[in-house]
Amino acid sequence: MLVTRGVTAIAFTFAVAVGPVRSAPPERPLWLTDAALTQLRSIGIAPESDLAVRGNYHWRWVSRRILVVDHFHCPAGSSVDVSRSITVIGAPPGSVCRDARGPEAAFLKLHSDGSAEPLP
Repeated sequence: MLVTRGVTAIAFTFAVAVGPVRSAPPERPLWLTDAALTQLRSIGIAPESDLAVRGNYHWRWVSRRILVVDHFHCPAGSSVDVSRSITVIGAPPGSVCRDARGPEAAFLKLHSDGSAEPLP
């Protein structure tokens, strides 16, 4: 009985002193490259604070400010989805990304060179 109390007391003291065991945050997948993160920063996304979804095959960020994508301007609240094969920018519901030359688009495909094109 005395030994059991001693072991329990040691375990309790260790748990309180060390704290709970926390797992490391999930690592960035290999398909999410440094170049992709740099591109996100260049259009106005803060990769660390705007991250909304970490999926197996895509990650989503939601902007806190206006995004400037090629010659388009997308309102705050726009989402940026990065997957293995495509980066898509979506305007918030009820709004659009506006092009300085006139056209508007609800969704844009972002290319690796920084250019963007409207998606149907």
